[in-house]
Amino acid sequence: MNVSVDIKAITEKFGPPGYENDRGKFSKLNEPFWAAYYAAGRLKIIFEPSEREFYDYDSATGLFVPKSSDRIRTELAAQIMEGSLNWAKGGYCSMQQFRSDRHLSGIVGHLRGQVEERDFFKSTHCVHLGNCTLKFKLDGSSFTVESFSPEHRSRNRSPIDYDPNATCPKFEKNILGHIPEEDRLLIKKYAGQCLLGRNLTQRFLILDGVGGASKGALVLILTGIVGPTNVYELRTRLLCERFEIGRMLRRTLLVGSDVKGDFLSESGAYRLKSLVGGDQLAAERKGSNADFDIYGNFNVIVTSNARLRMRLDEDRSAWERRTTIVRYDKPYNGPRVFEIDKRLLEEEAPGILK
Repeated sequence: MNVSVDIKAITEKFGPPGYENDRGKFSKLNEPFWAAYYAAGRLKIIFEPSEREFYDYDSATGLFVPKSSDRIRTELAAQIMEGSLNWAKGGYCSMQQFRSDRHLSGIVGHLRGQVEERDFFKSTHCVHLGNCTLKFKLDGSSFTVESFSPEHRSRNRSPIDYDPNATCPKFEKNILGHIPEEDRLLIKKYAGQCLLGRNLTQRFLILDGVGGASKGALVLILTGIVGPTNVYELRTRLLCERFEIGRMLRRTLLVGSDVKGDFLSESGAYRLKSLVGGDQLAAERKGSNADFDIYGNFNVIVTSNARLRMRLDEDRSAWERRTTIVRYDKPYNGPRVFEIDKRLLEEEAPGILK
């Protein structure tokens, strides 16, 4: 139990933990009571009906973490056992007999209804970091630094700590120093949007041009800043496949690295507009017959040494609205550093984040 539970209040609303039969013998669990008792013992647990998933708040990380129904049933069984021992004087000593899968699944069903919150993660104006949360005003003009809280509704975070005094001179020189200032600013703004975790501009970013220009290193560094667990490989050839959209659940950044010239001409490439445009997309996970919805708020970055060819299908204006391109005209001419992305993340990650 993470917090103290007011059993009296739960009993007044849902009834006692169980009921006796006509012979005064304990014969039935009160499933709504146990659902409420379980939820009251958590700092915050919700059920997202669109995804058909429970999320339990972890105070150590400040994140809402997926929790399986199997895990919840195991914890409920332990709570019922504990209750039968601690509440023996109230006549509940035999309650431990009612921990079968049928009873536990019934409690989980009531729990779904009691803690359901649709679109719980849909809107957020927070950047969740390793040591704090930056909460932005709606117009993006400023932010406050706050401690972790379930009110932030976060399930993604950067592993990097926020340090307002950090700098990153090597990153500025080796990764951004050889591209025009306006392109540097564009990249920084899009990277900031990637940290926010929602595609407010409804655009995807293409980095193309000559090889040896640090495009790949930039994306690897950004992946490290955003957090590898929040990044998924963009595979346009599979976007029409049954499970591909479902694999993107809980990711915020899609990356296509060093792709070929026909990457945006693949049969599923047209769905890229929906992935960044806020559309509601049907998704399914392998091993489950249940489908759910995902909103196309993903940030997308694609790198290539070639000029990418698009299959417009008489939809040129839509592609123009969704596409932003930074063209690298010259390579980086300084000394080469092996695995520079790892070195810069080790030495300057807080500065790069800032």
